[in-house]
Amino acid sequence: MTKFDLDQIAAHILGAHDGRSRTLVAIAGAPAAGKSTLSKALNDHLNATDGVSSAVVPMDGFHLDNSRLQALQLLARKGAPETFDYDGFE
Repeated sequence: MTKFDLDQIAAHILGAHDGRSRTLVAIAGAPAAGKSTLSKALNDHLNATDGVSSAVVPMDGFHLDNSRLQALQLLARKGAPETFDYDGFE
């Protein structure tokens, strides 16, 4: 990823911010696609911007409990979108 890419992504995020107190940015992709690498680089880039505070909140801590996944017959798909506890993330 080049610096230009981060500048462009950050500009888009900051442009969409529109003065709200918080903006949530979701990064999705296949396993090993570079989501964590992009998240860290973008977080560092945004935090280097005056007046901007950014944090990375990984979704790994927001999986439904294994017992709930078993009941839903989704344990084998843990990590798929339907296995996350979106209410717990909010």
